[in-house]
Amino acid sequence: MNTSHASHCDQSGASLLEVLVAMIVLSIGLLGLAGLQVHAMQNSQSSYLSSQAALMAYSIIDQARAQGGQLSSSDISEWNASLAALPGGSGEAQIESGEITVSVSWIDAHWLEAPVAAAPENDDADEGEDDEEAEDSAVSDARITTFSMSSRL
Repeated sequence: MNTSHASHCDQSGASLLEVLVAMIVLSIGLLGLAGLQVHAMQNSQSSYLSSQAALMAYSIIDQARAQGGQLSSSDISEWNASLAALPGGSGEAQIESGEITVSVSWIDAHWLEAPVAAAPENDDADEGEDDEEAEDSAVSDARITTFSMSSRL
């Protein structure tokens, strides 16, 4: 009877250890799923911005076709104002020999993993230089995306 009691005492923490390992495996799996969800949302936003850029490019092309291959400066300024719906949106439309070429650019900043954190305050003289380097790093990590197309009028 002593032998069964001794073996029972040796295994008393085994089930707790198994539960701990299962919880670790489960938490790693859930973190992986959360990461996939974040990337899916980022790609969805990028796709949405690309679709909006294409619609805006088609709108200026259709407007030029409706006006006999001409665009006034007010047409272009209104179109450029509509590009403000895109982050950092800008555009260019050129008409040459019966063909229109349109380019729409925007900043795809969702690729930044985290916002740049403010540096802790200290009395060093070169503190401002560190802040500028952090801001430059954040801007260089953003993508500037351009959608271009040409069409006959």
